[in-house]
Amino acid sequence: MTSLDTGSIALARYLEYDVTQSKLKGKTILELGSGVGYLGLTTSLLGAEEAVLSDRAALVPLLRSNIARNADLLGSARVVELDWSHSQLPTDIESTDFDYIVGSDLTYEHHGAQLLVQVLARLCAPPAHSASSSARAGKFYDASLNLSARLASRQA
Repeated sequence: MTSLDTGSIALARYLEYDVTQSKLKGKTILELGSGVGYLGLTTSLLGAEEAVLSDRAALVPLLRSNIARNADLLGSARVVELDWSHSQLPTDIESTDFDYIVGSDLTYEHHGAQLLVQVLARLCAPPAHSASSSARAGKFYDASLNLSARLASRQA
């Protein structure tokens, strides 16, 4: 059974009280490891143009149900199945330019941390068609690959 974790509550409160809504207004947000979707739904309530909630296949029906139950309060919110162990991102995630990627309590074991770093590297990789991608995203991508390699070497 999936339950609401304290990390999601704390981060949602931070967004609600300490981040001005203008920073979320009109933005596209991806929530990784959404669980019940509390954090992603909160970003939608706070004015995100689109909140994309993602998790493993087993949680997709619950996420869709939670969006439907709160549809009258939300802006645009949708669910995407995202399995971190797959080498390819789903097309609808790969083709979306996210302003923010959020998540809380995402890993509980060493292997999960490595998968998280790998999926973040894929999400932040410079697009193949763009010769002028941001230097910051490129640096994060390089650092992610380096961290992933170090985590893999520790596991061996």
